[in-house]
Amino acid sequence: MRRAFFYGWVVVAVTSIVVLVTAGIRAAPGAFLLSMTGEPGWSTASVSFAAAAGLIVFGLVGYVAFRRGRKASQAPLNDPWKMNITSPRAMNR
Repeated sequence: MRRAFFYGWVVVAVTSIVVLVTAGIRAAPGAFLLSMTGEPGWSTASVSFAAAAGLIVFGLVGYVAFRRGRKASQAPLNDPWKMNITSPRAMNR
């Protein structure tokens, strides 16, 4: 008897690949630092500042998205008359 294919493993595989690629992209400035500073004439401090600013913005956007997403997902529960029945999010419930 053949068991049905469990698509959860596809989700795990795709998520793992995306995490590895993202980690590689985030670590790339360290590997290319000499060529990134030499060709355009930027200093190491300016490239490092840009990378640090990107991480700070990434963290702030994540926090804001979490707060707004949590409020948006609770809105239909608190005020059911405000729920838009035709929205894609409401259709997936």
